Amino acid sequence: MQIRRQYFLTVGTCLSLAIGVGIVILWMRSVWTEDLFSSERFYLTAGGGETRIVTSLSSAAGLIGILRQVNDGPGDPGDLRFNHYWDWETEPHTPKSSLREMRQNLWFRGQFSRYKLPPKGLARMGDRGYSLMLAIPDWAVLAASLVWPVGLAIWRSKRQRHRAIGFNPISTPAATRIS
Repeated sequence: MQIRRQYFLTVGTCLSLAIGVGIVILWMRSVWTEDLFSSERFYLTAGGGETRIVTSLSSAAGLIGILRQVNDGPGDPGDLRFNHYWDWETEPHTPKSSLREMRQNLWFRGQFSRYKLPPKGLARMGDRGYSLMLAIPDWAVLAASLVWPVGLAIWRSKRQRHRAIGFNPISTPAATRIS
């Protein structure tokens, strides 16, 4: 049991640190380039309409963006060349120059909207749907990925200190435990 727990703690710590290193690399890359990974799916509905679902993940200017958009509208089976496709784009990005613009990218942002007529260029007239957008700063993902290793280090140091003074929480009555 002890070996299995130690194995899971080590694997969890390694995964957490790998995510942290990956986020730092992505953060540094996002200063000069914008990466966009998207998935688009089309479904024909029973009434002859179509449902278009766009899901995308982007990284730019120190933010990780998540977008989910669903459009329902009149369908034309001749228009649907692909039922599902993936896309990866990389574009150059100019770093922010003003302090105000940089400060805007330090905080979480989100937006949810329902619409009868979608924003320009997203779908045909008469469509309806919703759009959900979240922007998560890279520093927040990095901080979340470091919770596990830091917590584990604190737990191990506390355990070693307790062992050094002969403290055993299993055999010590609750009233005499050292905190």
